[in-house]
Amino acid sequence: MISRRLLGLTALALVSSAAFAAPITAGNLVMVRSGDGSAALGTAATAVFIDEYTTSGTLVQTFSLSTAGAPTFALTGNSTTEGVLSLSQDGSRFVFAGYKTTLGTASGFNASNKILGTLTLGGVLDTSTEVTDATASATRSATTDNGSSFYFATAGAVRYVASAGSATTSTVVDARNSRQVMLRDNVLYGSNGSTAVTNKLQSYGVLPTGVTTPTAVATLTTADAINGYSFLDLSAGVTGSDVVYAISTVENLIRKYSFDGTNWVANGSVAAGTGAPQNLVAVDNGAAGVDLYITNSTGVAKLTDTSGYNATINGTVGANLFNAGTNTAFRGISMVAAPVPEPGTMVALGLGAVALIRKRRSKKA
Repeated sequence: MISRRLLGLTALALVSSAAFAAPITAGNLVMVRSGDGSAALGTAATAVFIDEYTTSGTLVQTFSLSTAGAPTFALTGNSTTEGVLSLSQDGSRFVFAGYKTTLGTASGFNASNKILGTLTLGGVLDTSTEVTDATASATRSATTDNGSSFYFATAGAVRYVASAGSATTSTVVDARNSRQVMLRDNVLYGSNGSTAVTNKLQSYGVLPTGVTTPTAVATLTTADAINGYSFLDLSAGVTGSDVVYAISTVENLIRKYSFDGTNWVANGSVAAGTGAPQNLVAVDNGAAGVDLYITNSTGVAKLTDTSGYNATINGTVGANLFNAGTNTAFRGISMVAAPVPEPGTMVALGLGAVALIRKRRSKKA
């Protein structure tokens, strides 16, 4: 017979385990951080963490992706194009990519196997997917629908991985210098820094599994590059994602584009702020506008665009909301947005609250 004491200890252990890896809270920022603060960021393989912060800058929890000594997950310490973070298409997990190597390796680790990792909203890390045939280039980002298959971007190509696994291979989708890949509405998108093309943000169509000719979403000069970008659905009249915000890193601009049902239309740009802005996430706050959170070389800044769908972007990037620690840097950024109540819902909640107050007063009377 199991004693009450044993049951109590078991319950305590379960509570402690749950507290150790708490679920991600909707509305908080989730960021990839390079460096543990012990040394300046350089070209060596560096420890990597995923941090959850409130939008006011309070650290909620940290997930470590690296263990010193053994081959493990790492990024190039000073690379501003690595460590991109995306939310999976089904919204169940965050997705990232890096290298399987020993921390502190001074050079040559870009040629090691690639790791495609996920962090579920429940706080569960998985870095078991290891790609063995894409060892020629720096790795930047990854995306997935639900964790069963992946796309990832390197300095040499966008690639497709048909299934998760400890020793899997990949197929080239587009052989060019790529940055962030993302799935929206079953369509694969990718940004790039290739000087051979003017299409800096591209669509590869519905779930490609082999070489695919992309179509342009954002066209800039060949010298420009787009690192991070973020899609939203702002128009009830257009099916699916219809607005994208993108960081043009060479121009140091945040550019906005809207989809009119046929074409992506440029909606202007604003200065991206100081400190080499790298990645962003856009959050729809309804009538209050769209909040953009932007990582840069020192921390996280914010811009609010109140212009709406298919209108010229406005607002100004402010000073950092909060900073990364000494000898560390935030790279990719993402979020599970908290639901935005419809105006009718807010009215209903208000009427419900009034009714409850009246009911309580009548009981006291």
